[in-house]
Amino acid sequence: MRKLCACAVTVGLCFVLSSTLASAGNWLPIGERTVDERTTEESIDVANTSSFKEIKLQVRTTPLKIVTVKVEFRDGTSFDATLDSYLPPGVFTKVIELPAAKSIQKVTFTHKKVGSSANPAVVRLHATT
Repeated sequence: MRKLCACAVTVGLCFVLSSTLASAGNWLPIGERTVDERTTEESIDVANTSSFKEIKLQVRTTPLKIVTVKVEFRDGTSFDATLDSYLPPGVFTKVIELPAAKSIQKVTFTHKKVGSSANPAVVRLHATT
Protein backbone atom coordinates (compact mmCIF):
# COMPACT_ATOMS: atom_id res chain seq x y z
CA MET A 1 0.00 0.00 0.00
CA ARG A 2 2.83 2.41 0.87
CA LYS A 3 4.56 1.66 -2.43
CA LEU A 4 1.32 2.33 -4.31
CA CYS A 5 0.86 5.69 -2.53
CA ALA A 6 4.50 6.65 -3.11
CA CYS A 7 4.14 5.76 -6.79
CA ALA A 8 0.95 7.82 -7.12
CA VAL A 9 2.61 10.83 -5.47
CA THR A 10 5.65 10.52 -7.77
CA VAL A 11 3.46 10.32 -10.88
CA GLY A 12 1.48 13.35 -9.68
CA LEU A 13 4.64 15.38 -9.09
CA CYS A 14 5.99 14.46 -12.51
CA PHE A 15 2.72 15.60 -14.12
CA VAL A 16 2.79 18.94 -12.27
CA LEU A 17 6.45 19.57 -13.13
CA SER A 18 6.01 18.67 -16.79
CA SER A 19 2.95 20.95 -17.04
CA THR A 20 4.87 23.80 -15.44
CA LEU A 21 7.85 23.34 -17.74
CA ALA A 22 5.66 23.09 -20.82
CA SER A 23 3.90 26.35 -19.99
CA ALA A 24 7.20 28.07 -19.21
CA GLY A 25 8.13 28.17 -22.91
CA ASN A 26 11.59 28.67 -24.33
CA TRP A 27 12.58 32.12 -23.14
CA LEU A 28 15.56 33.71 -24.87
CA PRO A 29 17.49 36.72 -23.61
CA ILE A 30 17.37 39.13 -26.58
CA GLY A 31 18.78 42.34 -25.11
CA GLU A 32 20.08 44.10 -22.04
CA ARG A 33 20.46 47.67 -20.83
CA THR A 34 22.23 49.34 -17.90
CA VAL A 35 19.84 51.98 -16.55
CA ASP A 36 21.05 55.56 -16.34
CA GLU A 37 19.81 57.05 -13.04
CA ARG A 38 19.60 60.51 -14.61
CA THR A 39 16.84 59.44 -17.00
CA THR A 40 13.43 57.84 -16.59
CA GLU A 41 13.32 56.13 -20.00
CA GLU A 42 15.60 53.52 -21.55
CA SER A 43 15.56 51.49 -24.78
CA ILE A 44 16.82 48.03 -25.60
CA ASP A 45 17.62 47.47 -29.28
CA VAL A 46 16.94 43.93 -30.46
CA ALA A 47 19.37 42.42 -32.98
CA ASN A 48 17.53 39.07 -33.19
CA THR A 49 15.13 39.28 -36.16
CA SER A 50 12.98 36.27 -35.17
CA SER A 51 9.27 36.76 -34.50
CA PHE A 52 8.22 36.73 -30.85
CA LYS A 53 4.78 36.51 -29.26
CA GLU A 54 5.62 37.28 -25.61
CA ILE A 55 8.21 39.29 -23.70
CA LYS A 56 9.21 39.91 -20.11
CA LEU A 57 11.84 42.05 -18.41
CA GLN A 58 14.18 41.04 -15.60
CA VAL A 59 15.99 43.39 -13.22
CA ARG A 60 19.40 41.89 -12.52
CA THR A 61 21.33 43.99 -9.98
CA THR A 62 19.39 46.75 -8.22
CA PRO A 63 15.66 47.14 -7.45
CA LEU A 64 13.72 49.09 -10.04
CA LYS A 65 10.12 50.00 -10.75
CA ILE A 66 9.13 49.42 -14.39
CA VAL A 67 6.20 51.70 -15.19
CA THR A 68 5.46 51.37 -18.92
CA VAL A 69 6.75 49.34 -21.86
CA LYS A 70 6.58 50.19 -25.56
CA VAL A 71 7.42 47.48 -28.10
CA GLU A 72 8.35 48.71 -31.57
CA PHE A 73 8.17 46.14 -34.35
CA ARG A 74 10.23 46.01 -37.54
CA ASP A 75 7.05 46.52 -39.62
CA GLY A 76 6.62 50.03 -38.14
CA THR A 77 3.80 49.20 -35.71
CA SER A 78 4.05 49.37 -31.92
CA PHE A 79 2.39 48.01 -28.78
CA ASP A 80 2.14 49.71 -25.37
CA ALA A 81 1.73 48.09 -21.95
CA THR A 82 1.44 49.54 -18.45
CA LEU A 83 3.13 47.44 -15.78
CA ASP A 84 3.74 49.64 -12.73
CA SER A 85 5.78 46.77 -11.24
CA TYR A 86 8.34 46.89 -8.43
CA LEU A 87 11.10 44.39 -9.21
CA PRO A 88 13.81 43.30 -6.78
CA PRO A 89 16.97 41.84 -8.36
CA GLY A 90 16.44 38.56 -10.20
CA VAL A 91 12.67 38.98 -10.58
CA PHE A 92 10.78 39.11 -13.89
CA THR A 93 7.87 41.31 -14.86
CA LYS A 94 4.62 39.61 -15.74
CA VAL A 95 4.54 38.13 -19.22
CA ILE A 96 3.51 40.69 -21.82
CA GLU A 97 1.52 39.05 -24.61
CA LEU A 98 2.06 40.79 -27.93
CA PRO A 99 -0.87 41.22 -30.35
CA ALA A 100 0.82 38.90 -32.88
CA ALA A 101 4.13 37.09 -33.34
CA LYS A 102 6.34 39.77 -34.90
CA SER A 103 9.96 40.77 -35.20
CA ILE A 104 10.86 43.29 -32.47
CA GLN A 105 13.11 46.23 -33.31
CA LYS A 106 13.23 47.96 -29.93
CA VAL A 107 11.66 47.90 -26.46
CA THR A 108 11.46 51.18 -24.55
CA PHE A 109 10.53 51.27 -20.87
CA THR A 110 9.98 53.98 -18.30
CA HIS A 111 11.29 53.39 -14.82
CA LYS A 112 11.81 54.74 -11.33
CA LYS A 113 14.74 53.92 -9.10
CA VAL A 114 13.83 52.22 -5.84
CA GLY A 115 16.11 52.56 -2.81
CA SER A 116 19.53 54.14 -2.57
CA SER A 117 21.91 51.59 -4.08
CA ALA A 118 25.06 53.01 -5.68
CA ASN A 119 24.96 50.30 -8.36
CA PRO A 120 23.03 50.93 -11.57
CA ALA A 121 20.18 48.57 -12.41
CA VAL A 122 20.65 46.19 -15.30
CA VAL A 123 17.49 45.19 -17.19
CA ARG A 124 17.43 42.12 -19.43
CA LEU A 125 14.76 41.53 -22.09
CA HIS A 126 13.53 37.97 -22.66
CA ALA A 127 11.17 36.76 -25.42
CA THR A 128 9.52 33.58 -26.60
CA THR A 129 8.24 32.50 -30.00
